[in-house]
Amino acid sequence: MNWANRITLSRLALTLVFVIALNSSWQYARTTALVIFLIAGLTDFIDGEIARRYGLITNFGKLMDPCSIHFPRAAQGRAGVGSDHSRRARFFGYRIASDG
Repeated sequence: MNWANRITLSRLALTLVFVIALNSSWQYARTTALVIFLIAGLTDFIDGEIARRYGLITNFGKLMDPCSIHFPRAAQGRAGVGSDHSRRARFFGYRIASDG
């Protein structure tokens, strides 16, 4: 398994940590979730650059990279559905940031 694929798998693990942070009652949970989200976005760029630059494009990467992009977005959607308006605003803020 090459480094680009390892980074892709780490992004899937970050999805779980992101969901836990969003649902936590800890004082800095939302800030932590935002930082995790930004790190996941950065790793998406990094693993793509590594794969293209060094010719490390694999069938596993072709399958898992889109999954590792869409799973966090689905998690944002599930975490963003709620009755309070601030939660909906955060959800749309995360979605807008991720569509860039």
